[in-house]
Amino acid sequence: MLETARAAPHSGNVDKYQKALEQTIELSKLSDHEAGILLTSYVSNKIEWSMDGVPSATIAGSTPKEKLRNISNKAMIFHWHIDMVTKYMTKMLEVSDNDTQILLGLLSDSRDRLKKLSGRVEVLLQFLDLNTPTTTSTKPQDVLRDDYEKKLYGWAVLNWHKEFLAMVLQEVAGFKDNSV
Repeated sequence: MLETARAAPHSGNVDKYQKALEQTIELSKLSDHEAGILLTSYVSNKIEWSMDGVPSATIAGSTPKEKLRNISNKAMIFHWHIDMVTKYMTKMLEVSDNDTQILLGLLSDSRDRLKKLSGRVEVLLQFLDLNTPTTTSTKPQDVLRDDYEKKLYGWAVLNWHKEFLAMVLQEVAGFKDNSV
């Protein structure tokens, strides 16, 4: 369900808020689209898998501010998980292979966009409340995995990453529809 509460920036910041919101929506659309391409590039057959430590795609919070904090936090957590997938794939695959280069490029792009998305959301939070503290996330710990588990972990990360970005797009578009 989309949040029906109105997200309203401080007076005098409406235009800047709207611009930041538009940029967040566009970045969310691009990230969501590319996450689908990345996931397709990563796996050849889908299996249902859940992996400990991989965050769910669910966006928590009952207010726009809480949801934005959760989005910013999870974007950084997915950023770190994709970084771990990149390290695994770099060690497991032939780096000089063209398909590997494409995959590593997509992983890098997604990782960078997640960091940007987190930053854009932090900007939105500041427009909503100047006293909002910056969101802090805890970097996930690497655990010992064999090559098969690393591939499954990568699939789980990319699957939930794609689902998360689709939910982000839905939420921020809902904020736009309900904002001043």
